[in-house]
Amino acid sequence: MTTLADGLPEFRPTFLLAVPRVFEKVCHGAQRQASASRARARIFAAAAETAIAWSKAINGGPAGGPGPVLRLPHALSGRLVYGRLRAVVGGRVQYAVCGGAPLGERLGHFFRAAGITVLEGYGLAECSAAATVNKPGRNKIGTVGQPVPGVTIRIADDGEILPRAGLSSPGTGTTRLRRPGRWTIRAGCTAVISARWTTRASCGLRVTEIQLAVDDANKAASRAESIRRFRVLDSDLTEASGQLTPSTKVRRNVVAKDFAADIDALYSPLGSYHS
Repeated sequence: MTTLADGLPEFRPTFLLAVPRVFEKVCHGAQRQASASRARARIFAAAAETAIAWSKAINGGPAGGPGPVLRLPHALSGRLVYGRLRAVVGGRVQYAVCGGAPLGERLGHFFRAAGITVLEGYGLAECSAAATVNKPGRNKIGTVGQPVPGVTIRIADDGEILPRAGLSSPGTGTTRLRRPGRWTIRAGCTAVISARWTTRASCGLRVTEIQLAVDDANKAASRAESIRRFRVLDSDLTEASGQLTPSTKVRRNVVAKDFAADIDALYSPLGSYHS
């Protein structure tokens, strides 16, 4: 990982197979360079939002794709930002396959509009790696696509993914899905935290204390179980809002609905979060 930034421009690959951390590193590196000045930071932020809107318009927008309102800023961003981003990975990559963890929709849209389509996939060692993947002509960003040839998948009643393939280890799934589908898988453990502040102005001063508490809790958990990112909520959880039971237990479904935007931001490298 330490020599990746130098290796990609040197080898100039035409295709990449990588984990999300590689694409996050490329994006974060570009963001850090842009933060050298306020003007460049604003240009990068605007280019990122334009890219996401452009990419979403390709699949879900009106017939004909992105309209004239997006075309000019997209072309301008291509000269100022997207071209440099492609140069970081060698300048020749058009497609990439990403697996091992979710990439995140915002990052997927960002790279596609910048000229690099990232096709997310899912697999596991028991299935000899690849199980599902999006295809260039049927790419749905934010999902891991459909089963690859030779693989069948069943979803258990408790939500577990049960794949079967010619090289599967014994004990994996044995039933095909009744209809084609795509899956969305989130990575790592995150947390939204509600704290009772004496004043809202003190919130920023207390984040460091919360980080120390999270770090302490993570000592008792494995890496897979540890909290990777957290977000401090702007309001307290209350019984009146329906977020807590009369015995102060958290109603997870209500919290997930009320703070959906905060939760989504935790899974986006282009979002804001405390970590």
